Amino acid sequence: MKCVGIDIGSFSVKVAEIEASSNAYALTRFLEFPFSPEPQSDRQLQLIEILRSISAGYDAGSTRYAIAVPQHFASGRLRRFPFRERAKIMKSLAFELEDDIPLDPDETVFEAKIVEYVSKGADAWCVAVPFEAVREAMQVAADGVIDPEIVSVEGCALANLFERWQLQAPDSPPELSAIAASGLPLPERPARVIVSIGHTRTLVLVYRDGVMVSARSLQWGGLEVANALAATFSVPYFEALKILETKSFILMNKAGATRDQIALSESVSDAVNFLALPLKLALLETRTEFNLRIAEIELLGGTSQIQNLAPYLTQALEVPCNLARPLSNVRIAGVEDTPQNQASAALAVGLAIEALKRPRNPALNLRRGPFARQNQSAQKAWERWGHTAKLAGTAFLALCAFAILRDSFAAALADKAEEAVLAVAKNSLHLAKPTESAVQKSINRQESQIKAREKLAVLDDFNSALDLLTKITQKIPVQADGGKVEMNVHAFEVDNEDVFIQGTIDPAHRNRLQTWLQTAATAGSVKKAEPHGPPPRGAPGVPFAFTMKASRLP
Repeated sequence: MKCVGIDIGSFSVKVAEIEASSNAYALTRFLEFPFSPEPQSDRQLQLIEILRSISAGYDAGSTRYAIAVPQHFASGRLRRFPFRERAKIMKSLAFELEDDIPLDPDETVFEAKIVEYVSKGADAWCVAVPFEAVREAMQVAADGVIDPEIVSVEGCALANLFERWQLQAPDSPPELSAIAASGLPLPERPARVIVSIGHTRTLVLVYRDGVMVSARSLQWGGLEVANALAATFSVPYFEALKILETKSFILMNKAGATRDQIALSESVSDAVNFLALPLKLALLETRTEFNLRIAEIELLGGTSQIQNLAPYLTQALEVPCNLARPLSNVRIAGVEDTPQNQASAALAVGLAIEALKRPRNPALNLRRGPFARQNQSAQKAWERWGHTAKLAGTAFLALCAFAILRDSFAAALADKAEEAVLAVAKNSLHLAKPTESAVQKSINRQESQIKAREKLAVLDDFNSALDLLTKITQKIPVQADGGKVEMNVHAFEVDNEDVFIQGTIDPAHRNRLQTWLQTAATAGSVKKAEPHGPPPRGAPGVPFAFTMKASRLP
């Protein structure tokens, strides 16, 4: 995934690209697009063209963009909350900042960044930004065909380069937490100040033990120096800009310098003096509010490249000033590690890191409420399949209409069928009141009669007992084994298919009688039985009695 931070300044647009994998990231690209200084050029049109050229070089599906609202549009305060949960902090922001910000809460976006955990509570950098500032930033991005996932604030984005943003906010040292819980004043603590000097404004960040406690914007920048050079040397503004970028300096010792060198140095130093005074007041205020001891000031921004600017500010502020190297904590691949890039790329890289942040230390994002990001996947799916969905919807409506008409026709046919059934019930079934139950009873009765007639018709063809006896006697031969078969039947009983036969037979054929009976009976069903009584007196032969099963069907 690629995270792209876009720093839209008043002098140029800076773009930083960070390519991230599952467990690593690297700065792979940095570009700067300066605006034309010509008076007749339209800055807004240039900005739109630059942003569109940027968006054309990336795939929107695999790129996360981050932009920033200028710091001077944001009101920031460090506040301590009695709980650690970010969700609770977000809910109480509007109430907590109500008395400190000159903004309408109903027209303001509130955000917070937890910077330190103190005992059971948390210190959070709270930000309030009017809707109009967020709307303007997003409109500029939209004109450039860019949909930013993160809309942050310049100070919080720049702070990423000086914090351990990959980790959760740190816990305050136990001894300081105990002092804070007791209500006693905290001891003096060392502080580090980051001063980023842009073209029209200067951003001042104050860090206490690695935690940002203040961020403010001063209305001074390289423009002031360029205007001073233009007035001193009577040159056009864009020529003065070239001098500022390539030849500007401040002489720490004027011995041996030419008149032009002295004039240039004095022009620059006089302009810088207008920064030194408000910067000194801002540092004094912050030092007093948080009981800080400012140990060092680090300079950033294109204007910070003025030769000897750091020593000059050291004398003016009485605090050591040095050029910062904000990219020293960032893995760089494919970007030159030059002083110019170190000075200019910081904010754009910080914004790219905002887009890279994980939920354990989330980005400060002003895309809330009316500016919340819509579901882009659904929108893209509609753009791709919208025509098909419309056709499917039309087909579905046609199917619904057909189903309604079909149901109507079926209902009409059912009514006609019911009328026909009632007519048949009256005429054929002779029902006085042809209700549904009465018709059903009549049908059931007639079906029962039909089934009974079918059973009786089967019974009409059944063999009688005499037919069975005839069939059995026909299976017994008249003669066998050279002798006549003498057989007399004294008893013959038939119960459905169960047959009982009793009689006498000549002794010579007694053993073969069961075999002969088997030919007239169901296979294997002939068995010897107990006689129902003695044979008639004087009957010839030996007695026999058998049971068997015989089919009654013809």
